[in-house]
Amino acid sequence: MTGQSPNTAMDFDTRLRVLITVDTELSVGDHKRGMAGAENHARAIDGSVTDGAYGIGYQARFLAERELRGVFFIDPFMVPAIGDAGLRQSVATLLAEGQDIQLHAHPEWLRFYEPAWLDGRRGTQIADFSFEDQCTLLSSGKDLLEAAGAPQLSAFRAGNYGADDNTLRALAVNGISFDSSLNHAYRGAPCAIEAPRTAHAPFAHHGVCEMPIASFEDYPGHIRHA
Repeated sequence: MTGQSPNTAMDFDTRLRVLITVDTELSVGDHKRGMAGAENHARAIDGSVTDGAYGIGYQARFLAERELRGVFFIDPFMVPAIGDAGLRQSVATLLAEGQDIQLHAHPEWLRFYEPAWLDGRRGTQIADFSFEDQCTLLSSGKDLLEAAGAPQLSAFRAGNYGADDNTLRALAVNGISFDSSLNHAYRGAPCAIEAPRTAHAPFAHHGVCEMPIASFEDYPGHIRHA
């Protein structure tokens, strides 16, 4: 997805190419505290408050009305724990507004069920797993999201930006061409992707195109993502 908008603040004709991305996920913490899946979805994804809902439905309509297309990275790993009704609702909402759907992953959800995928192995970040296990996780996530109605997936962002170089290799194995997990504000932990700190533009890395999160120095020596 590329949103293009004229820079009206300048005297010359130029266009700014940006990716508008939204991480779309339930709250693992609220689930752990016993919140029902429907309520979790209403709060975390629909953004329901007393005067309306300002989550993905609102955001998708806002973008569509301005002829913009966002990339909504959706985490499907809660499905074995709470079912796929909320995931199907999210996918349908975004497709109705012409938005882009891609894969997100919070492996923390695996603590709440016993998937056959990993023979009981657990982790907080996807980088906590071996290359082989990451291949399995990504394949399983693709299957869950596409089974809920998402079109064929081509991009990924790790939950908490917790990816490493094996994640990129596993994406290539799974036919996912773009990654957006490199976040310089999270370098070292949880983001363990090896790349120069000067890497801000898209670049090829381990068989995929890495799309770094925009970041800036907000005070000397401290990096903040945009």
